[in-house]
Amino acid sequence: MTLNLFKQLFFSFFLLTAVLVHAQKNHFGAYFGPTLSSLRMEQLAASDVFIDPFDYKFGVTFGIYGTLGISDNVSIRGELNYERKGGRSGVLLSDGNGNPLPGRHIDEHFDYFQVPALFQLSAGKDFKVFIHVGYAIGYLLHRTDEFPGEINVVIDNQQAPPTRYVLYMPESYKQFDHSFVAGVGASPVLSNGLRPQFGLRVYNGRLDIARGRTSFDTKNLSLALLLGLEF
Repeated sequence: MTLNLFKQLFFSFFLLTAVLVHAQKNHFGAYFGPTLSSLRMEQLAASDVFIDPFDYKFGVTFGIYGTLGISDNVSIRGELNYERKGGRSGVLLSDGNGNPLPGRHIDEHFDYFQVPALFQLSAGKDFKVFIHVGYAIGYLLHRTDEFPGEINVVIDNQQAPPTRYVLYMPESYKQFDHSFVAGVGASPVLSNGLRPQFGLRVYNGRLDIARGRTSFDTKNLSLALLLGLEF
């Protein structure tokens, strides 16, 4: 399935959900929360040492959503959200000339506009618990890249001279990404009918977003803590 077809399906899904929510007076709401994100950079070159230069870093997400109830316990949920993803270096790095890079950690972040399309299964009434699964299309709004085009990673073997690896970072990144989405949460009802929501959600990137000469197959991964209010 091409990316253009993915885009058409997801925008059609969201527009249909928005129309049905308005027509059927189903629920809508908003949320925000902190995220932990990383870049899964799996080395492409054959090597007896696995090197992943990124650890997790903090980000933020916020968005709006609408739900269409199919039955008492099954809903379709369409969303629009913003999420900051990226990673933080977790190994000592030097540039292509062997010069140490300043500091131990170097941040890289990506700002995505996302359209998740989810199925939601719930249980309970006054205190509702739910899970949701689905897919999300992301559009890259902006990125900050502080890495040089190539880096040296030195592995100290302790019993042998240090081993030096030259790794080529992505020259650029693709504008679109798509992710598998899964989450859990809870939602108590208040006296005025409003429902605060608390949940955890994982975005597991399915697309290699790297472009150009690179030593890595690069995918996004993030975990979001969502705090919201449903009307």
